[in-house]
Amino acid sequence: MSKVEAFWRAIGGRKFIGFILATYLCITGKISDQVWLAAFITYCSANVFQKIKNERGRK
Repeated sequence: MSKVEAFWRAIGGRKFIGFILATYLCITGKISDQVWLAAFITYCSANVFQKIKNERGRK
Protein backbone atom coordinates (compact mmCIF):
# COMPACT_ATOMS: atom_id res chain seq x y z
CA MET A 1 0.00 0.00 0.00
CA SER A 2 1.37 3.41 -0.94
CA LYS A 3 1.74 6.29 1.50
CA VAL A 4 -1.13 8.13 -0.17
CA GLU A 5 -3.45 5.13 0.18
CA ALA A 6 -2.41 4.68 3.81
CA PHE A 7 -3.08 8.35 4.54
CA TRP A 8 -6.44 8.20 2.74
CA ARG A 9 -7.49 5.20 4.84
CA ALA A 10 -6.20 6.79 8.06
CA ILE A 11 -8.30 9.95 7.68
CA GLY A 12 -11.40 8.06 6.61
CA GLY A 13 -11.49 8.71 2.87
CA ARG A 14 -14.92 9.81 1.67
CA LYS A 15 -16.09 10.37 5.25
CA PHE A 16 -13.33 12.96 5.64
CA ILE A 17 -14.47 14.83 2.53
CA GLY A 18 -18.01 14.90 3.93
CA PHE A 19 -16.73 16.26 7.23
CA ILE A 20 -14.67 18.96 5.50
CA LEU A 21 -17.67 19.91 3.36
CA ALA A 22 -19.87 20.16 6.47
CA THR A 23 -17.24 22.34 8.16
CA TYR A 24 -17.10 24.65 5.15
CA LEU A 25 -20.90 24.89 4.99
CA CYS A 26 -21.07 25.68 8.70
CA ILE A 27 -18.43 28.41 8.41
CA THR A 28 -20.27 29.99 5.47
CA GLY A 29 -23.60 29.81 7.32
CA LYS A 30 -25.26 27.33 4.95
CA ILE A 31 -25.90 24.78 7.72
CA SER A 32 -26.44 25.18 11.44
CA ASP A 33 -23.97 24.24 14.13
CA GLN A 34 -26.30 21.40 15.13
CA VAL A 35 -26.08 19.88 11.65
CA TRP A 36 -22.29 20.28 11.75
CA LEU A 37 -22.21 18.53 15.14
CA ALA A 38 -24.21 15.63 13.70
CA ALA A 39 -21.71 15.37 10.82
CA PHE A 40 -18.79 15.46 13.26
CA ILE A 41 -20.27 12.74 15.47
CA THR A 42 -21.04 10.60 12.42
CA TYR A 43 -17.49 11.04 11.08
CA CYS A 44 -15.85 10.13 14.40
CA SER A 45 -18.17 7.18 15.02
CA ALA A 46 -17.63 5.80 11.52
CA ASN A 47 -13.85 6.02 11.92
CA VAL A 48 -13.95 4.22 15.27
CA PHE A 49 -16.21 1.51 13.83
CA GLN A 50 -13.91 1.09 10.82
CA LYS A 51 -10.82 0.73 13.03
CA ILE A 52 -12.55 -1.83 15.27
CA LYS A 53 -13.70 -3.77 12.22
CA ASN A 54 -10.21 -3.74 10.71
CA GLU A 55 -8.61 -4.90 13.97
CA ARG A 56 -11.05 -7.79 14.33
CA GLY A 57 -10.44 -8.78 10.72
CA ARG A 58 -6.71 -9.16 11.35
CA LYS A 59 -7.17 -11.68 14.16
